[in-house]
Amino acid sequence: MAGAALPLSILAHLVAGAFTGGTSLWLAHHLLRRLDQHGILAYALGGAGMAGVWTLVSGSLFGTMLPAHIGLTIATGGVAAGLYRLFAGRTV
Repeated sequence: MAGAALPLSILAHLVAGAFTGGTSLWLAHHLLRRLDQHGILAYALGGAGMAGVWTLVSGSLFGTMLPAHIGLTIATGGVAAGLYRLFAGRTV
C-alpha cells in the first residue's frame, strides 16, 4: 500500500515545486523590473527571497515545514528565477 502512494507523493511535490518556482519568478520579475535590476544574480537572489517569503506564509497558514523542505523551496525559487534570466535574454 505504501508503494502505491509514492508516485502520487512525487507528483504532488513536483507540482508544489513548479508552483513555488513560477510564483517566485513572477513576483521577483515584477519587483526587479521596478528596481531596474536585470542581472542573473539579482534574479536568483530575488527568486530565493520571494520563495523565502512564500515559505513563511505557507508555514504560518498550513503548519511548520521541515528544514529540508524550506531549503528546497528557497533553492527552487532562486534557480527558477536565475535560469529564467539566463535563457530569456534581455528585455530592457
